[in-house]
Amino acid sequence: CHNLLFMLCFNAFGGLMILFPNIIKRIVEVGGELQRNLAQEVRGAFRDNNNSLGAQALNRMRLVRSTVYEVLRMDPPVPFQYAKAKEDFVLESHEARYQVKKGELLAGYQPMAMRDPQVFEDAQQFTPDRFMYDEDKGQNLLQYLFWSNG
Repeated sequence: CHNLLFMLCFNAFGGLMILFPNIIKRIVEVGGELQRNLAQEVRGAFRDNNNSLGAQALNRMRLVRSTVYEVLRMDPPVPFQYAKAKEDFVLESHEARYQVKKGELLAGYQPMAMRDPQVFEDAQQFTPDRFMYDEDKGQNLLQYLFWSNG
């Protein structure tokens, strides 16, 4: 029970203190058109769901979801990651392959991985609709997003 409560509070704190300000910062930087489009999408989904906010309404908000993914891509809440390899495996990049042995220490810098210009067009630019261009392309890009929990 204590662990569950800690996890909920820790994640809520991190979301409110790290992720939420980054979302607001990025939306404000882009400007009024994005803000209007987000407001229109949220209000429409809310209205179409009998004026309630539920899973169905959230699933209809493609631009909101894409904007959050893009914020997580540009400003990951946990940019540095460290772990020991749990098993032998081959780590592949675009140019090379690396043999990693069980027990070796790995370190990563998430913003570098998620701003790969070979994967993301205009990789250094914040593009709120990046993950919704067309359903297939946006969904395919999701496989290149890495989160701190693996």
